Amino acid sequence: MDVLACLHRVPGFHHCDESTLAALVERGRVREYAPGDIIVREGDESRELYFLLSGRVRVTKKVGPESLTLVELGDGDFFGEVAAVSFEPRPAMASVTAVTPVSTLVITRETMAAMAEEHPAGAAMIYRILATILSDKLRTLDQAFVEMCVSRNEPERYSELRRLQERLYQEWGF
Repeated sequence: MDVLACLHRVPGFHHCDESTLAALVERGRVREYAPGDIIVREGDESRELYFLLSGRVRVTKKVGPESLTLVELGDGDFFGEVAAVSFEPRPAMASVTAVTPVSTLVITRETMAAMAEEHPAGAAMIYRILATILSDKLRTLDQAFVEMCVSRNEPERYSELRRLQERLYQEWGF
């Protein structure tokens, strides 16, 4: 399997030059999973970014006693971007389970830190891509939440969201 070619298919990563992607492949580890294998368990410490080279995974979230499927991902997708950019280990926000045989390229937060030392421009581009993707996801979720509150005529939920946003701005200095 040509791991470098797989990375070229990942959304946003076409902005990276060949040497940056090659450095990522060189420092990453390819891991294989069988159907049913749990790749990431919700609540466990998370510190890795996974690029899906082949196969499909299901992302689920515990909601009370139930497990809610959030999305299925396949070739060219990735997950774990929050873990890759966080300063401290964080509990995984969801579980990720292999649906089919899966091959991943795994990049640890430590690998990203080493890349920042050795290939600062390349690492900066990767962080910028991840920040853009996280920002887009946050914007989409924010819009969906507002639309849900309006459609359900729940203005108190919208007010709660505004309070949370204000707290975030104060804590992070935006």
